[in-house]
Amino acid sequence: MGFLIFVTDFKIIQTIITNKLIICLGMYLFYTFIVSLITEGLITSIGYSLGQLSLFIGIIMFLYYRQKYSFETFKKLVYVLLAIWIYYCWKAIIFYNKNEFAARDIISHQGEQYGNVAIGEGYGLAFGSALLGVSISYLLFQSISKPKKL
Repeated sequence: MGFLIFVTDFKIIQTIITNKLIICLGMYLFYTFIVSLITEGLITSIGYSLGQLSLFIGIIMFLYYRQKYSFETFKKLVYVLLAIWIYYCWKAIIFYNKNEFAARDIISHQGEQYGNVAIGEGYGLAFGSALLGVSISYLLFQSISKPKKL
């Protein structure tokens, strides 16, 4: 449903497509497609480019919601997403306490005994949490260290 609203709102799509960040990401995607096409072949380069495009969809949706809705709605959305992230981090900590070498087994595709766990494929959640933690720490530090106006 949200994707249909995104696709049918042409004014916001035009604003997002002309965004400098999206243009740079599109050029990067095109460059990696060409390099992959030369080195790996058509099928592999299409799969690789679609994988990268799926990462960029998050940025595009972020820009869409930032322009479409009020700051308060956007703020609530970010809090909900952070709560979901914390839930999965907590779930992963409990899982890795019970299964110490599960991340190595899952990343090497030998983790069939763990079933379908929703904690990422190996180290993805840990890397994402590290980056998110650094970003949140930076934002908190910036909000605390701003000089007070008299």
